Amino acid sequence: MSPTSVITSSTLSCSSTLPKSSRSITLFELLSQQKKFGILVKLLTITQLKTTLSQPGNYTLLAPTDEAFRQLPQALIQTLTKPENLPFLQKLLTHHLVEGEATVFRTNLQASNGIIYEVDQVLIPSESDRFVG
Repeated sequence: MSPTSVITSSTLSCSSTLPKSSRSITLFELLSQQKKFGILVKLLTITQLKTTLSQPGNYTLLAPTDEAFRQLPQALIQTLTKPENLPFLQKLLTHHLVEGEATVFRTNLQASNGIIYEVDQVLIPSESDRFVG
C-alpha cells in the first residue's frame, strides 16, 4: 500500500447489508460523488492518498464531513496543506483509514474496495499538538 501505511485490523468484521449498486466504484470515486466530503476529497488528492483509495483492496474509511473539517481552527487546514506539512496531513488522513472492515451500527456507503463511514469530527493523532491549540 502506498504512499503510507494504514491502520490494520484482523479482528474487525462488518455486519451490515449494503446496496450492490455502489460496489462497482472505488472509495475515492464514491467520496467524490458526495458533496459533503468535498474538503476530504481535496486533501486526499493533495496527499496522493487518492491513489490508495482508487486501487483494489478492502478498506474502511472513517470520512470526516466538510462540517467536521469546519470545526477545526481555520488556520489549521491552511497550515497542513503547506508542502512542508504534507507528511503530517497524510498521517492525519491515514488515521481515518483502516485496512479491513469494521463493525458499526450503520454503514453509510459501500464501494468496490471498501466501506465509508461518515464521522462528525476529524480524528487527530496524538502527535498533532504542534499544529492544534
